[in-house]
Amino acid sequence: MLSRTLWIALFAWAASCFSACAPISFGKQELALRHDAKANAVDLLIVYDEIEASGEAQSSYGFATRVSGGKREFMIYDWPLHFDLDSIKQKCEEEAEDETSRWREWKLEMVRGFQGVKVEHSGYFAGEHGRLGLFQSLHFADAAHWIHLIERALYIGIEESVAKGTFESDFKLLDAQSRELWIAMAKDKRSWLALQDGALVVDLPISGACAGRLVAEILRSSGENADFARFFAGLASHLTEMNIANDHVVLRWKLDGPTFTLAAPKGHEYSDQLAKTLRESKSLPEKLISRETVVRSFSEH
Repeated sequence: MLSRTLWIALFAWAASCFSACAPISFGKQELALRHDAKANAVDLLIVYDEIEASGEAQSSYGFATRVSGGKREFMIYDWPLHFDLDSIKQKCEEEAEDETSRWREWKLEMVRGFQGVKVEHSGYFAGEHGRLGLFQSLHFADAAHWIHLIERALYIGIEESVAKGTFESDFKLLDAQSRELWIAMAKDKRSWLALQDGALVVDLPISGACAGRLVAEILRSSGENADFARFFAGLASHLTEMNIANDHVVLRWKLDGPTFTLAAPKGHEYSDQLAKTLRESKSLPEKLISRETVVRSFSEH
């Protein structure tokens, strides 16, 4: 849990994270967020267009049928972001029995948060090129609680790393000034993630020199690894603002359409074997709805 949270927060996944262990492949994935400030809730639409088997065919078939059937399980881009919420909830409950863990209260709060997560809609659709797609819409009650959990995970990670004396090596992409700023952020519990004014906003402390070096590192890694490049291209696909000033980097995504769009590798050749297997097993409806219907239904909900 710690390493995943830290890499996401740093926007610096190592290229070695990406592999063929994902439960499913897709031609394009779109993620849309909708924030209901009055109800304090967030809805997430995940659209997997042109779904294919990845690795073991039976595993991909199982994932598709579970997701279409309404299970609280989803994947974003690749296997490190494959989440089975019920399994995570159970693991958090078991690990929270350790009263000495810095993460105990956080995991108990995570378990409470899972009570307000439900799948609103899920199923199959005909994609942009008529190929089989999969979608799911998840509802997260108490959005403020989830924002707090994500922020607190970073605070605890920083505090734990400092206590172990490994903070410099754990956050080696940060320079000395930026590390001091991050330690102060964790100590003061300063907010760095928000849903406000119809936008997702990330505001993290960083020195100007470190920001420049981080951008250079992202560009270098993108040039060396296509998967790394596609991941960051997806993160930035609908970025509406990036401001680096006064020892802060502020990123903003408007929530008025897809928030992120993740594409398949260049030159990727589609295989319809998974679609055939699902069709032969009678798992598909007689008539598929269109991708436009899926997106419109979510936006009008």
